[in-house]
Amino acid sequence: MSVAVNVRTALRSMLPRGRKNAVKITFFESKITRACGFLTLFDADVPYRTGANMGFSHSKPGILGHLILALAWLAFLAIANHQAARPVLSIFPYMVPVVFFAWVHGAKWGFFFAGLSALAALPADYIATHSKEDLLYAGFATYIQLSGAVIGCAAARMIREKAGRS
Repeated sequence: MSVAVNVRTALRSMLPRGRKNAVKITFFESKITRACGFLTLFDADVPYRTGANMGFSHSKPGILGHLILALAWLAFLAIANHQAARPVLSIFPYMVPVVFFAWVHGAKWGFFFAGLSALAALPADYIATHSKEDLLYAGFATYIQLSGAVIGCAAARMIREKAGRS
């Protein structure tokens, strides 16, 4: 049960029944619900809430494990690009953490990982043999491709939530 429901139940059991006390209970319920609103974020019975005000600080449980796995994957790809004679040229290995974070944790995280993936996609010899403008163009083009995946995931997620299948 949620914290607010437990407080309401306790409050109703303390006061005798009657119209005057019912008004007091309703008034106190609204105050207690607002005061304990932050506690419902940690309540297992309350489903995870999404919205425009949810940013990096209001994340789903389990994000730390997801961050470690995604960062390890991108580090592996970056090391492979810097050490291999033929770097990974396909966009799909870099898109894995981007699409996952965009779908599970929201578009902000997806755009963040799109930037990290664009940095991991640059091979070491490309940095040494090309000009700064070519480097910026390649990084920006990769970021735009990965951002398209984030926008697609965000649109698909909104359509799915509006259809009632969250």
